Amino acid sequence: MANTEWFDRFSLFHFGAGFLARKAGFGLMTVILGSLAFEYLEKRMKEANPDMFPNPSADTIQNSTGDILVTILGWYIG
Repeated sequence: MANTEWFDRFSLFHFGAGFLARKAGFGLMTVILGSLAFEYLEKRMKEANPDMFPNPSADTIQNSTGDILVTILGWYIG
C-alpha cells in the first residue's frame, strides 16, 4: 500500500525532484525546506481535493520521512 512504507512507487519522483533541484542550482537547505513544505501542503491538498491524487490516503510519518530522505539523496547524486 502506498503512503505507509519508507519507500513506495512515488519515491522515484521525489528522487528526481532532488536531482533536478541540484542541477538547477538549488542549495541543500532550500531542498530540505522545500521537501518539508511539500509534505505539509500535500497533506492539506489530499484533505481538500482527494481526487487529484492516485492514492489520496494520508502519508504516514515514516513515508513522509522517506520522501524527504530520497529527495536529499537525489540532490546529493545530482
